[in-house]
Amino acid sequence: MSDRLPPWARIVLAAIAAVLLPGILKILLRAELSWPLLLALALGKIALSAVSIYARGLVARAFRLLSTLYTVGFAAVVLTGILISPYSAYGIWFETVREGEPRGAVSNLMMLLAAVFSSALAGRLLDSEILLPLYGQALVAAGLLALIYQTRLFHILLLCLLALGSMAVSVRFVRRGNRLRNLVTFLLLFLALLAVSRLPLLFAEPRGSRFVDDRLHPGLRKTVVALFPRFPLIYGIPGFGYGFETDSLGGTPILSEAPIFEIRGRPGQRLYLRTGAYSTYDGRSWSKRIKAEGISSHPANLIADNHMRILTLNPGEVPPSSLRISVLAEYYTLLPFTLNTRAIYLPPEQIEGISGNFEEGYRLANPLRSDQSIYLRYEQPGEQRGGQRGAPAEDLPAAERSAYLQLPSRVSPELSELAANLGDSTGDTRGTLRNIERYLARNYTYNLEADRTPAGADFVDTFLFQSKEGYCVHFASAFTVLARLNGIPVRYATGYLATIPNGSFPFDGTREAGLGIVTGLSAHAWPEVWLEDRGWTAWEATTAVNPLYYEEIGEDWLYEYGRGINRLTNRQLRAILGREPASQQRAARGAWSFNWQILFLSIPLLAVLLIAIRAIRRYGILLLAALRPDRSSAVKIVAKIAASFHRRGVDRPDELGWVRWAERISAATPQLAPRFQTRSRRLLTVIQRLMYSDQAFRKRDLGLIRTFYLNYCAGSVISR
Repeated sequence: MSDRLPPWARIVLAAIAAVLLPGILKILLRAELSWPLLLALALGKIALSAVSIYARGLVARAFRLLSTLYTVGFAAVVLTGILISPYSAYGIWFETVREGEPRGAVSNLMMLLAAVFSSALAGRLLDSEILLPLYGQALVAAGLLALIYQTRLFHILLLCLLALGSMAVSVRFVRRGNRLRNLVTFLLLFLALLAVSRLPLLFAEPRGSRFVDDRLHPGLRKTVVALFPRFPLIYGIPGFGYGFETDSLGGTPILSEAPIFEIRGRPGQRLYLRTGAYSTYDGRSWSKRIKAEGISSHPANLIADNHMRILTLNPGEVPPSSLRISVLAEYYTLLPFTLNTRAIYLPPEQIEGISGNFEEGYRLANPLRSDQSIYLRYEQPGEQRGGQRGAPAEDLPAAERSAYLQLPSRVSPELSELAANLGDSTGDTRGTLRNIERYLARNYTYNLEADRTPAGADFVDTFLFQSKEGYCVHFASAFTVLARLNGIPVRYATGYLATIPNGSFPFDGTREAGLGIVTGLSAHAWPEVWLEDRGWTAWEATTAVNPLYYEEIGEDWLYEYGRGINRLTNRQLRAILGREPASQQRAARGAWSFNWQILFLSIPLLAVLLIAIRAIRRYGILLLAALRPDRSSAVKIVAKIAASFHRRGVDRPDELGWVRWAERISAATPQLAPRFQTRSRRLLTVIQRLMYSDQAFRKRDLGLIRTFYLNYCAGSVISR
């Protein structure tokens, strides 16, 4: 059937088949990936397949390889996106499907998965029978719809298609005398497999693969983000680009401008929303000392520990004088709160399965979803230059004190000497902390584009004594280690630093409060220090994000210690500080710097571009002839042949005539005789028939002209 269709009809059919299923899923699942990008991804495979099938020779082989690499690469990217998306994302997404409102990253992944299968199968429409690829398309569509909607209708459709395929194989590919027996065998095998596949459902409800989430996902995530830092942002996968790494410190962080929270609270309020705290530093990474365990729940509330309660938020309830945090991201698995939080009100479905503790943070088994809100009720924070106060002062237990004084097994003499020099002469804890804070501010530059720490090197040592530039991870880690060397218990905390803009309404619990939006740019790290008279207190080690170190001069807001300036750094400071920081003159003079990375990347890209241009100039005419094999294409190739020999000193045919031209090109290439003379005479015959006779155009004449061009004009001859 496919042989009766002209090439253009098969290309149109393949293009429709490649786009149809992913296009339908885009509409049904409300995928946010743009139509132009979807069309480019799906039709790219069809374009490569068309050239590889309808071209000949080297062009066909090259495009066949490109087509295969395209499919493999496309599938690898989508599969990686599926695997690095957390298990909880799929649970939430399937709930939104049942509610009729699917959206988010998983919708994009499902649509792209359909595009992978559809484009690969549609490519087979160009060079095989139509029925088999269309059957594959129907099978993929039924399988994906059954997976997404999990309804009886799509399951029955999938089973019918599988049975139909089994019957077709048994009838078509088996000898006539054995067809009935083979058909029965296929049906029995199919029913047996179907029965076996249903057995697990008799004993337990399917709960998904925790292996992927707990084992495969973290390792793959680290590898992907290390090799391709912005890969997760292709899909908008939540949890990526919204914080800083703790197990591989350094390198340029990936900070997304996508909104995560909306905060309603007191205008002008500055909040350290902690999501995790770490005690153990090994020179390269931070880790927690307490293994996260589930917390037992109670009928009305949940007692987390002596510091804070986690309570059920009743429908319509708004706790008085509390801070409301509304989730804007697709979902969020951590629980943000401040050190002085005394109660967190959660929706009832999020209460079950919480793990963690007040000191190191909490993780939700049922993540917060978009448009859900939590409320924080806390003591009014005791403000000081460093940050916010936590619990009232108590005696720090000996085990905790030891944990928060932990240091790597090897501390360099330079680091020990520096810490000793920064200690307060009177032994005052706050004096030592301020000395460390000011030392870091005066001697180190805030810069998001800091270099990654060399393998095997200590992160803090590299920052303090070599690179001398970094962001909050560098400052907080260095501050923590220097304070611990002075005998001060400190822990390393991560989360978000949010500032609620000043509004027109006072915060009195009865009128609308200020509104703040927290994005990935607000991701932050800071030390929490133990003060004997105040308990745990957030202390800002990164002075570049502290408004107390800025001075307003006219319309400019200047950082008193100066700072490095680049687009990424300026963008984050603007998000955290709530206003545009102006650069010092000495920073402005260094604002422009030559980017060697761009230079080194542009050289190979330019080389590839030049090679591509040269290839198009040489082989573009052959591609055109393959797509449109007619007399005009043949004439254009002949013109290219004449032009190539003209560059080697042979006059054009319109000056010599075709017969003398054929003689001249033979004389111009004596190293190719006698085979070349034979082929040039054949070429002359074809040209005369093509241009000066009324004979019908023959595709084999075009093939001879194309072969001559490939052998003697587009290859090594012309280069000599």
